[in-house]
Amino acid sequence: AGASAVGLDVLASSAPRPLAEVVAEARAVLAGRGIALETWGLELLDSYAVPPGVRQQLVRILSELASNMASHAAPGSARIVVESDGRALRAVAVNAVRTVTPEAGGADGSGGPDGPALAGLGLTGARRRVESLGGVFDVGRAQGRWTVVLSIPLRAAP
Repeated sequence: AGASAVGLDVLASSAPRPLAEVVAEARAVLAGRGIALETWGLELLDSYAVPPGVRQQLVRILSELASNMASHAAPGSARIVVESDGRALRAVAVNAVRTVTPEAGGADGSGGPDGPALAGLGLTGARRRVESLGGVFDVGRAQGRWTVVLSIPLRAAP
């Protein structure tokens, strides 16, 4: 393991920033660009059905999604929705994306307006966290919208 792996272990063991704080910051940044961030269901993370270790990882994952929105969302609606049926927790993050032009760069994911949509380290880390919890993480872009959908089981299947 290299130094970066050790660094990730240290970061993973420290408590994440409160999700409400990260979302409030993202909301303020987006509001400054005329984008309203709507959220529903974030309080489900505090449910007794969500084990503490899973909650900590979910806070990190949703914080990453909110931060990505703050950095990369284009004008339009932005939303993070969390739902649970008691067996699994599902989250959806949706926002508008900028149109990439050759002049703007980034057609290859190397730093253009939607670089994270193509190869973002933050999303790679979020995917790894979701998959380590036995969940599914899907990212898609269609009709000018960027969508991340994740689902994490809250208890083992019988």
